[in-house]
Amino acid sequence: MAASPCGISAPSYHRTGREPPLLLPNFNRLRDIPSALAAVENYNMKCGIPQQITASIVSSFGDSDDVLGIALTGTFSDGTHDRFSDVDIWIYHSAGCEPQRIRSLIEQVPGRYTTKPSHGAAYTLAEYIDSGLLVSVKLMSASVIEKVLRQQESLVFDEMVFEDIETILKWQILWERGEFLSSKTAVVRDRFKLDRERLLGHAVRRYGDMIWRSVFQGVYRQDRLQFIALVVSALNALVAARALEDGRVPPPMKWRFSSRTLTQLGLDDRVEWILEEVPRAKSPPAIFEIYRKLQRIEQHVLQKVGPLERWWWGAFDTAALNVSVASDLESRCREALRAQR
Repeated sequence: MAASPCGISAPSYHRTGREPPLLLPNFNRLRDIPSALAAVENYNMKCGIPQQITASIVSSFGDSDDVLGIALTGTFSDGTHDRFSDVDIWIYHSAGCEPQRIRSLIEQVPGRYTTKPSHGAAYTLAEYIDSGLLVSVKLMSASVIEKVLRQQESLVFDEMVFEDIETILKWQILWERGEFLSSKTAVVRDRFKLDRERLLGHAVRRYGDMIWRSVFQGVYRQDRLQFIALVVSALNALVAARALEDGRVPPPMKWRFSSRTLTQLGLDDRVEWILEEVPRAKSPPAIFEIYRKLQRIEQHVLQKVGPLERWWWGAFDTAALNVSVASDLESRCREALRAQR
């Protein structure tokens, strides 16, 4: 057990990488601060977050009329954290609130804060750094949630909005005024269920566009760096499509190719091979082996989507008729097309 300067101990799994499940109390129905505090104090903090942190934040912010909700977000909210994860606690305040009024409340929370200008209005509780915990308190206007709801109404395929949606669906509510946060969660969840198939179609279209462009830029124009970038972009869209097939929000970009994500989606070995081999693929045989592997992943991922006209592979045939290419490359293009058929 590692102790912080104030004597609070943090479980050793932050050092070893062991990850117990997170079971955080939900205060959706609690309206008064004393009840919320009692629930926090009685909770067995198996997730490794010292009780004093959540209790202090709820008590300091929950009394303010400007604060609408307090939520734990990030990897700690769903138990996927590791020893490098920080504890993200978001404070949602009314849109018309002066930021300085909320910042003044932060000074009431025990501990020393270090600002992180690159993250906007965020404060890292320095007191717990030595114990292996980085606790970040972030101020967020309620207008941000409303913006996400508006964007979701006409959502096509926006990675940043996907990340916002995932945050809302995964957060653990520590305290809220009325049902401010829980009502937003319900709206986002219902809309996502309705839009999932449409978003899946957009993900497949994005994948196809990237494959088509990779053939023109990487194979015919022989721009190797563009080939690498476009193939990786195609994989991004394909993994997103796989998540949508399972009824999940596509994982954030920073986790899209993580071992955990790929294993959950049943794509680990296939995708890992392509990511490792794409930068090495310089000769036509190596390049077309990449495409053959992509076709196998594609067939696995899109089998539940239904009949598809895989128009993107027509790039091999169409382009070979319209541009002058080396005879050996043209024959390989046609061979790849025949294999797809």
